[in-house]
Amino acid sequence: MSKKYFRLLLIVYIIAILAVASIPGKSMPKVEIWSIDKIFHFIEYFILAFLAINSFLNSKFKILIIILAGIIYGGFIELWQEYVVGRDASIYDEIANSLGMIIGSIITVGYLKFTND
Repeated sequence: MSKKYFRLLLIVYIIAILAVASIPGKSMPKVEIWSIDKIFHFIEYFILAFLAINSFLNSKFKILIIILAGIIYGGFIELWQEYVVGRDASIYDEIANSLGMIIGSIITVGYLKFTND
């Protein structure tokens, strides 16, 4: 798949993350640090990293910029949820987002190097 298609998928995915984060939810009791919710956050940002790396890596963007942008976006989404009825921000969600972004980027770069050699 070309970078053009990965970029289109990336834009759609970024919008989808914001849309899902904007859905009002019921107020829930505090979630444990390690729960299935954190796994979903990790996977969500792992996919974001995969799309971003495939969209930009061999251009002027470097992996650290891609990771930092994903972490900042995850933080923005967490802050955004403070203003959505029935949702709240969680530092543990942001940690899961960040780990998904970092590990997803590293694995994607490794995979691309492995398949291109």
